[in-house]
Amino acid sequence: MSSSSKPQFNMAETLFRWKLAEAKKHVRGPGEVWVTDLVTCGYKIFLEEKFPEVKESEPLNPVTLEGDLVHKGVQRIIKECFSGYASIEEEVEGVKEVGGVKIKGRLDLLLVYPWGERHGVEIKHVQATYNAPYDHHLLQCKIYRWLFNLDSIELLYVSRDRITSIPVEGLVSEEDVVKLVLSPRYATEEWMCRYCPYSFVCDRRIMGRGERP
Repeated sequence: MSSSSKPQFNMAETLFRWKLAEAKKHVRGPGEVWVTDLVTCGYKIFLEEKFPEVKESEPLNPVTLEGDLVHKGVQRIIKECFSGYASIEEEVEGVKEVGGVKIKGRLDLLLVYPWGERHGVEIKHVQATYNAPYDHHLLQCKIYRWLFNLDSIELLYVSRDRITSIPVEGLVSEEDVVKLVLSPRYATEEWMCRYCPYSFVCDRRIMGRGERP
């Protein structure tokens, strides 16, 4: 085979192609509400439909890809370390229907121990953890306990300042989930908008300090 006919591989491009392919696997179906919709700004669903181009380009954001790479690495390590101690599944999808709406979520890791305990792990890659755990992450874990019928769940924070596990106590009821569906949360603090991919096209954006209206 001549050098000119050899396949050419660009590793960076390969990662982005992988991320784009993964994004296409996870598309909101009719009548579906994702758990992440319930714990973040509900206005994003409207903007997602109005500006589909933003969602299509989001996987090309290096920050988004970095988070996925961290997740994949942590999942692989935990699966290797707990092999033989528990049955482990990653990226587990769960669905429950309440009030005619399908609540759908994806759990990073599900460990089932020999004695029957179902334990969930939610991985969060963040810049810093000085205010952790964050309220929306705690709520997400509580909803996951309900959605996946978990006995326990923990938040695993991975950041540059530390790596820490935080057990999450409590859970939500079906009635609590219905209330979240009927009364969605909206951004109330500037940081929510700062990290939102739709902030540049959002008419409800909360401006940060030093930004011009």
